[in-house]
Amino acid sequence: FPTATDPCSNFEVGSYNSDPTVKANCDADGYVGGVEDDRFQLRARVGGNPDLGPETADSNVIGIVLNPMTDLSITVDAWTYEIENTIGSIGVGTILGQCYGSTNRNYCDKIQRDANGLIQNIFAATANIGEVETAGYDIQANYDMDLASWGSLSLGLDYTIIDKYEIRSPSSDGISTNVTDCVGVYDCGTLIENRWILDARWNKGDFRVRARLNYYGNFDECEEDFCNGGDEFAKREIDSRAYVSLGLGYDLGQGTNVGFNVSNLTDEDPPRIYNGFYSGADASYDFMGRYYTLSVNHNF
Repeated sequence: FPTATDPCSNFEVGSYNSDPTVKANCDADGYVGGVEDDRFQLRARVGGNPDLGPETADSNVIGIVLNPMTDLSITVDAWTYEIENTIGSIGVGTILGQCYGSTNRNYCDKIQRDANGLIQNIFAATANIGEVETAGYDIQANYDMDLASWGSLSLGLDYTIIDKYEIRSPSSDGISTNVTDCVGVYDCGTLIENRWILDARWNKGDFRVRARLNYYGNFDECEEDFCNGGDEFAKREIDSRAYVSLGLGYDLGQGTNVGFNVSNLTDEDPPRIYNGFYSGADASYDFMGRYYTLSVNHNF
């Protein structure tokens, strides 16, 4: 029972007496004078749809590989993905708006009324309704150093930049298209513009040390409208986070290795995200705080 009102209602909750297009469409369906319905919630059926078609996608990737030094390699990939016929749910407001608030009159077959004209059910199942376009860059760099009697050191960087992530979906007027830019705002999830991992590994004989830094860039969280509403009081900036892990290992020989790892070395808390699914936070971040792992591996 989502929050929605019948556009054909002649009560104040409806649009019959205020919108000429709604009035004309309701009259054309036989509800001359409007429907007496003051409900603020309407019954809707949601869920799967056996008539769904496959999503289709076009992907383009162009990359370069650089070796400016013998032990240094750099890879840069630029990518774009365009997904059509994306599967999503049609909102009840969109169904009602496109049927009665537009001259195109889409989705009217999804509205079921009784003999008195009252809405009995709205079929809001999943459908192939939208498009997604995303673009960005992946940068990878690796540098290996021979330290002679001090062993060897390897440095690695994996950097992802999301430059574009747009979701296109039908609007309630049935004419225009809603375009949502998701990069840097939480409404679509943690689509952070900048995210990278820095990895360092030192090996000497049977002994090894590894350090890793995971970085998550900052983004905005808004109550609605994907931070396009203009109300600065409803916008919160989620600060960037960095997690450090440190690991030690030793090869005992005969296929046996032991390791000790400290995750989240600085005991960083996840950022407070009020709309996050996990108790005011998001699963992309570390919830455990600092924790330790001791492992023994043996290859047979």
